[in-house]
Amino acid sequence: MSDLKPHRVLRRECLDEKRYFDALLSVSLDHGLLTQNDLLRMQGEFLALLSQTCETYTGGSGSSVPVETAEELSRSLLFTLGIWLKEFPDPEDALHALLETSLAEGYRRGSLKLIIQLRSTQQFYRQVMKHRIPTENELYNSTLRDGIPAFFERYRPAFTSHRISITADYPPLLYPQGYQGLDFIRLYLGRIHSEDLLCQAFETRAVSRVLSLHAIDYGETVKSMVCNLCEPVLACALACGLGGGELYSLTFSKEQAQRAWERLGGATEDRRLLLEGLEKILSYASLQTSLGDSSKAMLREAVSISVASIKQMIHLLAER
Repeated sequence: MSDLKPHRVLRRECLDEKRYFDALLSVSLDHGLLTQNDLLRMQGEFLALLSQTCETYTGGSGSSVPVETAEELSRSLLFTLGIWLKEFPDPEDALHALLETSLAEGYRRGSLKLIIQLRSTQQFYRQVMKHRIPTENELYNSTLRDGIPAFFERYRPAFTSHRISITADYPPLLYPQGYQGLDFIRLYLGRIHSEDLLCQAFETRAVSRVLSLHAIDYGETVKSMVCNLCEPVLACALACGLGGGELYSLTFSKEQAQRAWERLGGATEDRRLLLEGLEKILSYASLQTSLGDSSKAMLREAVSISVASIKQMIHLLAER
């Protein structure tokens, strides 16, 4: 008897999480898992759902809505349907639900899930605020203190569930590019929280010192600088690891900083060394804070992408 599992055409990692409903439909059509009759049925149900949503939007007045408004409502419906389908870890189960359930029912379930996610995200936001970095940086503080609450105030799941409605100017190491609505905010807050937890593994005074020196390097102040706050702390920690400095207090001599810089070579070697150094930092941070596996994965990806800028920061440390 063979232990091989049957080949699955639909794999979650191959579907665009940012526009899940569209992605599932498109891939299923490409592989013949949906028929034209299935598609026609869904198109009819979607138009009926859109018509009902437009009527609710106008308060049942019966008046038509502008084309731009109808398009916005349509995008909102697609986003909410995607929330419903993402409940299923296996996309083949999601496709089965799509075939066996009306879009109206799927939208109802997605709307309920969205409300639950909204409440849990508001609770998570309160946790983020409790564990944020103590800093005078205006961009970081205004985004968390004013921007995120503004999102919750403006968010309208019934009509514009896909919209973000705020600029979210503070840049996390990995910006959730292309994500919509609550998906964006959940990822955005999660990434900032992960970075804050990493920074909290080090002495508060050490983090403040690193940020101050980083600001001076670029002719700025901590209050006014526009950058990610975790990256210079991470670069400093990596320099400690490569040069033999004291990790907890983020301190090292000029000779140790130069040794760290000299150890970096070509692009491939840089990435390998920085990722190896990161593993030691993550192991250390895990003992100091509640840094979880998803946070670690995000930080690994961030370092892998940001090799050039982190290397430049280490170079600045060696030149001081």
